[in-house]
Amino acid sequence: MPNLFLNLNKEKYGNISCMFEIQSSIPIGGIEEGFLKECTETGLYHDLDFVQSLRQFIARPHGKYILISRNTNLIVDENLLSKINITMQRLEGFQDKWTLVSPGGLARDNKKFCSLYSSKNPFIIYNSDIQPIIDTIIDLYIINAEDLKSFFDKFSNEMEACFETAFILHGYKELDKVSLFVPDLCTGIDGDFRAKDAVKASNQIASFNFLNDGETIKTLSGNLTIKKIDTIKNDINSLKSDGVYLYVDEVIKKHINTPLISIITRTQFTRLHLIKRLLTSIIRARQSSKLQIEVVISTDIDHQIASEKFKLLCAEFININMVLSVNERTEYSRVANLLGGVDGANGEYVWFMDDDDYIDIDAFKNIEFAFFHKMRPLIFMDSDVNKEKWDFNNKHFPILASSERNHIYPGSNWNKMFNGVNHLPICAALIPTAFFKAETKNFDFKYDLSEDYTLYLILLSSENIPHIFEIEKVTSHISVRPGEDNVVTDVNRKIWTRDITCFLYDALYANPKYNGRWNVIIRNHLNSINRVEANKNEHYLKTMHDKNIYIKTIEAELKYLRNEMIKMRQEVVEKEAIEYESK
Repeated sequence: MPNLFLNLNKEKYGNISCMFEIQSSIPIGGIEEGFLKECTETGLYHDLDFVQSLRQFIARPHGKYILISRNTNLIVDENLLSKINITMQRLEGFQDKWTLVSPGGLARDNKKFCSLYSSKNPFIIYNSDIQPIIDTIIDLYIINAEDLKSFFDKFSNEMEACFETAFILHGYKELDKVSLFVPDLCTGIDGDFRAKDAVKASNQIASFNFLNDGETIKTLSGNLTIKKIDTIKNDINSLKSDGVYLYVDEVIKKHINTPLISIITRTQFTRLHLIKRLLTSIIRARQSSKLQIEVVISTDIDHQIASEKFKLLCAEFININMVLSVNERTEYSRVANLLGGVDGANGEYVWFMDDDDYIDIDAFKNIEFAFFHKMRPLIFMDSDVNKEKWDFNNKHFPILASSERNHIYPGSNWNKMFNGVNHLPICAALIPTAFFKAETKNFDFKYDLSEDYTLYLILLSSENIPHIFEIEKVTSHISVRPGEDNVVTDVNRKIWTRDITCFLYDALYANPKYNGRWNVIIRNHLNSINRVEANKNEHYLKTMHDKNIYIKTIEAELKYLRNEMIKMRQEVVEKEAIEYESK
């Protein structure tokens, strides 16, 4: 397959060259005249494969960056030119600390991003933020030409099928540079995406000496396991057992800009052993993270009593920055303590953590990655529920006698919230404080129970909602204990039902601000539920149909066997009769 090299107009588009794998002469594939008139041809290689052509081109004068497409169905026109400009502007904050940028890729946590639209395989994956990636689609991407030269100087092995994956990992490990998904590098594909040859890629990537024997490499085509014929021993360039992703994480962390997070804890200071466990869990989680944390103790008890108890906690946990927010009322109010805690918070984000919940030891480390570059998303995280029993023989030092995981709430449950049931605990979200205040300032929380469900519905229906980022790891642990101090275990749900009904009325019907959006959101959600149910019914009917056919087949076989047995018995009787007569 021939490969065409072009240079873009330097004054309009910067120092960028282009490479297209093509199947015919100019005009080529999907490249339109509007794009070609802004280019000058620099080379057409007929008898070389993709990597060989790239090696030839990099040895000649070229641009600082190279735009590459390996899909002849890609639409290359004047619209792509404007997208290239926008992409390069968004990359200015990285100061050339990137190796490859792409409109489609795979993240470290297996999330997939793509802003290209295929006519043959249409789908939408929405993400407006720049994200670090460890693999790319091959339909379109931009690479740093100097990094490419460094890569080719180091490696001369066959790499046609694994070039992009190896190049990205080389950038992380050897050059201390990140590769990025940038949604602005966007165009269409008049056909299908071009897939990599996973089998060939698996064989080729094993020849790169910065990868360990037996190491698993994540790609968009699936996982590749490195199998080397001759494992290089005592190689100073070989990696530790953590593999190449140890370097990937370290490079990504250099582009993380973490905000101050206010953990808001509602309490009446009646469960000191539990709130101390929470504070201890914060100290432990902070040891593996540089996340900035403050704890807002939000209560509605007497101000003087609260101040005294707060001072004792501060004296015991001197390494935690704590703030006291007192919301004096005649009766306990979950809502007042929630909103009062936000008013007392200084953080850019708020995270609600009741005094009987606690933080996972790796929570802060996992949360950090949500703040890559300038990202400030609405974050949903996994939580688990644990049935606990405590030994109170020594009132001053209660002991946790047993704990058993009972349930997990995936953070991805946010998209199930419009079916009438709360699928997320209050500790499942990290919420931008300004967004929280803007969306709740005009809503009157008149009731107390199910305030978390109401809050989530208001935030998720906002026209100003930030990008949603999911952390598919447990970050918080919820304690469920028998007894009256745990509202979750309260058998009487009448008050809950009353409050949630009243909350839903205030949010849906009595608030014209949300009427139109509620109508769209709920109808779409119900349609999706109906489709799911229809699919289930169709699957059930097909299964029953298959079972009926199977049963009928067995019945026919049994009938055949019965007839055969009758025939055999008749033959035996006739044979015995003949033998008897002959005697």
